[in-house]
Order: sequence, then C-alpha cells, then structure tokens
Amino acid sequence: FPSHDRVRKLPPIFFDYQSSFINAIYKTKFKIFVWEKSRRIGATHCIAAYAVLSASKENGKNFFYIGTNLSMAREFIDSCAYWARGFQIFASQIEEDIYTNENEDILTLRINFTSDKKISALSSKPSSVRGMQGDVLLDEAAFVENLPEFLKAILALIMWGGKVFIVSTHNSVDNEFYKLCESVYKKDLFYYIQKTTFRDAVNDGLYKRICLVSD
Repeated sequence: FPSHDRVRKLPPIFFDYQSSFINAIYKTKFKIFVWEKSRRIGATHCIAAYAVLSASKENGKNFFYIGTNLSMAREFIDSCAYWARGFQIFASQIEEDIYTNENEDILTLRINFTSDKKISALSSKPSSVRGMQGDVLLDEAAFVENLPEFLKAILALIMWGGKVFIVSTHNSVDNEFYKLCESVYKKDLFYYIQKTTFRDAVNDGLYKRICLVSD
C-alpha cells in the first residue's frame, strides 16, 4: 500500500483544461459546446464522467455517443463504466444491441441506469439520432461524413433541453469542423468553444499523469 504522503500527493481527478470544459457545461447557458483538441488528451474521457452523472440522476437525461468507428464507441462506453464504478453508481453491464437503420443492421453499445436513463453509442449517420431526446457527443467531428447534415439532426435535440458536444482534432482548413470553429470565434454562432493543444495538456500535467499511472 502507498504511504499517506504518497496519497496526499495524488493529483486532482481532472486536469485544468478538463475542469474548464466540465465547468462550462454546468455554469454557462450554452447548449452547444465545441472542443478543438489534440489527440489523446482525455477530452472524451472527462465528458464520459458528465454523461454518467447526468444519466444516473433521477431527473437525468439519456446520453448518446457518436464516433466514427466501433473501437471509439467501445472506448467511450468503457470510460463510462469506469466512472460509474468510481462514483459508485449502479449500472448495468455493457449491453450490445442490433438496430436497423436505412436497411442496415448496426451494432450499438449501451449502459442502463436505475434512473431508467441510458448511455448509448450509436451509428455515425445523421438518421441515428433523429427523434431521440437527451445529450449527444459527436466525437472526431472533422472525420464524419456530411457534418452539416449531422449537425442539423443533432441540433434538434436542444429543443427538448439536450446539450450537444462537438469534439474533434482538425482535418485540414477546408474541413467543415474547421469552418464551424471559425464561425464560433467570429461570433456568427453562439456556441461555447475551447481549444486545447498537446502543449496545453502537457503544461497542465498530462505527461506527469502518464508517468504516474505507468509507474
């Protein structure tokens, strides 16, 4: 077991840049949140914590994750399971479903809570979120097909009180995600936006955390 001195020196759960994004969710009036980021800095991992806290509340909301491939979906659902254990929140085991979307059978991953709400990882197609209610995370938005159509489908959710999280690394200046960020910076769109580079993450302690968990 570690000494008491070692325990006292453990870092906070979230880095400052993660805390900034989570605080914005709870403390601002924005409904749409954009996070332009570097790779592998734990952006979606901290949003998974919010998803668990939101979906597990008695008056909480469903949370839908949309990535570009199944491995990303599994990683996000695994992060949610991690936070559920850490917060000591009862949740079901990760479940798999098949649902038909535009004549195509698609595997979805789901965690259920006693609140009767759920976290689901869905297909990366605009039609997969139509008619649903809750919060939604569009991960690596710069790499999805037809981002404008996706946003049109997703933004309908905010009419029913949902929040939308658009998170991505960049994929050239001609990409729709880059154009979206520029529109937000120019105040053409009233969205929350945060930028976190790899240097920002290292300065906030990312490298030290990697060393800690690898020790």
